[in-house]
Amino acid sequence: MNASLPRPEAIRRERLRRDRLKCEASHLYFTTYFFRHRQGIDFRVNWHHRLISDTVQRVIDGELKNVVINVPPGSSKTEVVAINLIARGLAINPRARFLHISYSDDLALLNSETAREIVQSEEFQELWPLAIADDAKSKKRWNVIHDGKKAGGVYADPLGGQITGFRAGHMAEGWQGAIIIDDPLKVEDAYSKTARAKANRKLITTVKSRKANADTPIIVIMQRLAEE
Repeated sequence: MNASLPRPEAIRRERLRRDRLKCEASHLYFTTYFFRHRQGIDFRVNWHHRLISDTVQRVIDGELKNVVINVPPGSSKTEVVAINLIARGLAINPRARFLHISYSDDLALLNSETAREIVQSEEFQELWPLAIADDAKSKKRWNVIHDGKKAGGVYADPLGGQITGFRAGHMAEGWQGAIIIDDPLKVEDAYSKTARAKANRKLITTVKSRKANADTPIIVIMQRLAEE
C-alpha cells in the first residue's frame, strides 16, 4: 500500500487492481462484473454460462481454434460470447481485431455498439484506459487507441454483406482477436435448403478468408436449427 495515498483511495486502487486481474483471468467474472454495472442487477449464473465461459477462455488461450456452441434462445449467448468477448478481448490485448457477423445487420451493429459502450464506460476505463478513435463514429467499425496509435477494434456486418477490406487477428503469436458469428441463420431460413446452403457457402468461402492468421479462431454461437 502506498503510504502517501489517503486510506480510502489506496483501498479503492487495490480493489480496482484485483478486479482487473480477475477480469483478465476469468471470462465469466468479466461478464458478471460489467453486467452488474450496465444493468444494475446481478447476472444469474447457470451451469451453461460456466461451460460457455470456459470454452471462450480456451479459445483465448489458444487451445481451441474453431468452435460451434449450440444453445436454446434466451441463454445469454450474445451477452457472454459476442459482446463480452469483444470488450474483454481488447482489454487483454488492445491490438486485437474482431470480425463480428450475424444474419441480421441490426443485431451485428447492436452487439458492436454495446461492446463499444462497455469499453467507453467509466468502469472499464478505470481498469483499462483505452480511448476510442475519433473517427470511429460508426457502429459498423471502430478502433481503440493504444500507445497513441490506432490499434485493435471491430468490424461488424451481416453474413450476407460484403465482408471485405478487414481481417480478424494479426500475424503474431498469442491472443490477437477472433471471428465471432452470432446466429448466422435466422430460424425461418432453417427450413430452406437454399438458405442453409448459402449460409454455409458464405462461411466456407468469404468468412474463412478474413483470417489474418491461420490460427485466428472462429466462434459460432447459435440455436441448433438443422443438421446442415
